Amino acid sequence: MQDLLVRVLAGRRRCRLADRAGHAVSRAAGALALSGLRRRARAVHDRRRPVNPAVPPCPPDPSAALEAALTAILDGPMRDVPILNPQLPVAAIGLRRLGPAWFGALLTPWFVNLVLVPDAAPAAAPGTAAEFDLPCGTLGFLHARYGELHVLCCSLLSPVPPLYDEAGARLFAAAALDAVLTPPAPPPRAALSRRELLCGRGARPHE
Repeated sequence: MQDLLVRVLAGRRRCRLADRAGHAVSRAAGALALSGLRRRARAVHDRRRPVNPAVPPCPPDPSAALEAALTAILDGPMRDVPILNPQLPVAAIGLRRLGPAWFGALLTPWFVNLVLVPDAAPAAAPGTAAEFDLPCGTLGFLHARYGELHVLCCSLLSPVPPLYDEAGARLFAAAALDAVLTPPAPPPRAALSRRELLCGRGARPHE
């Protein structure tokens, strides 16, 4: 009987040891499986994560291209036209970024214009009118094409009077740019009455 009890207890001990080993193996396998799932989940998540598209580079300053296109017009269709002011060159003045476009002024012997060069050429045909809200207010522009550039022009002077030499025309264009890009000043407040000085603005007389 004693031998039987010893064998039974030994068997139970072996079962407990086997169970512990089995649980340990199961835990290890579970840990490995979970780790694998987590790695796979991260990999899937990474593959599905939306990638921010690269910001398109800003188009280069079109000043040189504008000057080349208008010089070609001056040497071609505008050659010897009587309205030309021979004191003036072809020049792009003060171009800077304004939203999705380049904005500045154009000086030629026959006009001074504000010009917008949009990053994406619109579908409008040359001569089509458009309005834009600028810091100074709403201004009207006309679509045009200078060489390969689609531009919008707002006429300031056309033709340019002979009293403008190059220095004067450049100053005029720069001053126009500053004025267009400056918001209007708020209207002055009305002077306070004696009652408003004593009681505050909006005070009513006692009934």
